[in-house]
Amino acid sequence: NVKDPLELTEEEWNQNIRTNLTGSWLVSKYVCMLMRDAKQGGSVINISSIAGLNRGQLPGGLAYASSKAGLNTMT
Repeated sequence: NVKDPLELTEEEWNQNIRTNLTGSWLVSKYVCMLMRDAKQGGSVINISSIAGLNRGQLPGGLAYASSKAGLNTMT
């Protein structure tokens, strides 16, 4: 949701984090476990957004940009 950060609800914040960060973490975790067990190696590539590097790219996108910045750090 693109809105004034002061109008952002906790549920909207949590939804962005769950979708964009927690979801990617869980998929990465379980894929890495499968790759480890298969002993064949592999790579995980997560797709982020320029908003994760510069929140100014998406005014009003605090929750989205924060979740993408977290994904950049995780990856």
